[in-house]
Amino acid sequence: MRQQGGAASEGVWSAALDVRLRLVSCRCAGCGWASGPLPAPAAVREAAVAHLAEHVLRERLPNHLRTCGCRTAGCGWHPGRRGCGGQLVLILFRGPDGLSWHLAEACERCADAIPQAARIPQGADPARRRRGGEAPTLAAQHLAARAALARVASLPEHVGAEARLLAAVCALRTRRTGISPLPHGLIRALGITQPGRAIGELEDTGWLHYLSRPRGGPAVFIPDLVGNRSSRAGQWALRLLADPRVAGLGTAARLTVLTVLAWAEQPGQAFLVEPDAAARTTGLRPRAFDAAVARARATGALGPCTAMPSGLLRCEQPCIVNPLAK
Repeated sequence: MRQQGGAASEGVWSAALDVRLRLVSCRCAGCGWASGPLPAPAAVREAAVAHLAEHVLRERLPNHLRTCGCRTAGCGWHPGRRGCGGQLVLILFRGPDGLSWHLAEACERCADAIPQAARIPQGADPARRRRGGEAPTLAAQHLAARAALARVASLPEHVGAEARLLAAVCALRTRRTGISPLPHGLIRALGITQPGRAIGELEDTGWLHYLSRPRGGPAVFIPDLVGNRSSRAGQWALRLLADPRVAGLGTAARLTVLTVLAWAEQPGQAFLVEPDAAARTTGLRPRAFDAAVARARATGALGPCTAMPSGLLRCEQPCIVNPLAK
């Protein structure tokens, strides 16, 4: 990946927007990924951030090897020269040209000095190292969940709610091979009444491919998620959808709950949601999305949600135990 100055650097991941003929696309110089043209800049920004998050989850160095990316760049990301200090944090900020986004590790002093930089929460997870690797933190798993759901937001508008819910759960359960098991019990648990139609809609878009395996049972293959780092996000989604306050809702409302709560970082704490991005994942128009949020609030599946002047939605967490915290 590349930092603002163009030199390669560990712990810095960047993507740039490309505006042409009223369409906006995004490209990652590090791996060659491109979002494809979209008419809404917010949609491309969301895709860019989700793509950068995937790089972080796959490529982040162990704690003892991490350094301040801002210092490596000569502290050129902020005005003045303060010197580094404090612990390393993960930050998201926009380049001075307004057309590039950077996800980077920086010390607390630099992070506070970088204009409009937002820290990415990284809550401590009590789990120890296992199987020779570092256990993902709660925040990292929610980051993985949002990255997977951003893939669902790229589906065409005509794809229905059942297909989108199936796509979301399959994306969250995908292994590094790009394969997501699809047992019949999963279809029943999701309450999908027309599985053939749902899978057909997703196959027609090229988003996934159905696999009828003699051994291992049915599955789907999602090309864009090959190499994706697995997490407990799939278990989180299934446990959340099985909660009685969620299970009794319609398909679109259940997908809305899943999408909104993926933005939560720590149990019991309020969190912010970009409603336009969440609505694209669900395939709902803004008013329909607001109605789905209201239905979820009525059952207790979502807590109070307040529109902020910035356009973001501030949500209180419902009294549903966050399975990722277990």
